[in-house]
Amino acid sequence: MSFIKLKLMITNEDLRLFDLLSFAYRSFALITDLTETLISDEKKESPATQFYFKWCETRLNGKYEIPLNPGTIWMISSAIIVNSKEKWLILLPKTPLSKIGPEWGLRDIKLNYPINPDPSVSTVVHKIRNAISHSDVKFKMGGEETPWHIFLKETTLTFKDSKRKDPFEIEISISDLSKLNSMIYQTIHSFLESYAHPSTPQ
Repeated sequence: MSFIKLKLMITNEDLRLFDLLSFAYRSFALITDLTETLISDEKKESPATQFYFKWCETRLNGKYEIPLNPGTIWMISSAIIVNSKEKWLILLPKTPLSKIGPEWGLRDIKLNYPINPDPSVSTVVHKIRNAISHSDVKFKMGGEETPWHIFLKETTLTFKDSKRKDPFEIEISISDLSKLNSMIYQTIHSFLESYAHPSTPQ
């Protein structure tokens, strides 16, 4: 761990930038929790639901939309994966996809990477970062009349990194991309917390 700290050379500016990412992530978590509340409130009687209906009337001319949507997940992906700085991505596991747990959201992807059919989490995230940076992304919408959780699985983003000699393409659902974002954020957060507040040796 000390070697990684030395290599990353964390500065106070890095920590301030991560504060911004944390604010963005907490906003995303709020939107996610609000969505779950709206979906579970079948009678539409909770204060959160009442507020949201009123918000829709004001902001969306009465059109009702779920607050968590593909655009929201796209925004948090851009914030976490692109603006986390390349040097922070060194913290991500070098573990091949075939050996990682489902919490990373990389189990049910469609991957086309001939040079390495079983890349590491770190490699995949670097490639997604390149695709977002070059706007080489395709969006596919799931069936709008399907149940919410199925919609999140059917709606996908395809990231392509074809600027190099090792062309890469991955299709990932909005649901799984949300998991990946969460794990990336938590990994970086855990490291920076330990860096800023090192434990005292016993």
